[in-house]
Amino acid sequence: MDQLIKLLIVDDEPELIEIVSARLAHLHFPIESAKNGKDAYDFIKKDQSIVAVLSDFNMPEMNGLECLKKV
Repeated sequence: MDQLIKLLIVDDEPELIEIVSARLAHLHFPIESAKNGKDAYDFIKKDQSIVAVLSDFNMPEMNGLECLKKV
């Protein structure tokens, strides 16, 4: 059965994405990532199975708050 629920981690520091992903691995949900708010917003528009977004605030192109307001 395909997993329909996904988590999205948004941060411009790849090391932090890895750390957070490792901490959430016990949830057994697929975890996606984006490097800034613009990429996260584009990803969310395409993939409606994202149920939670954990986002950094200060990022290039579009910050986390701007992204979540657009969503």
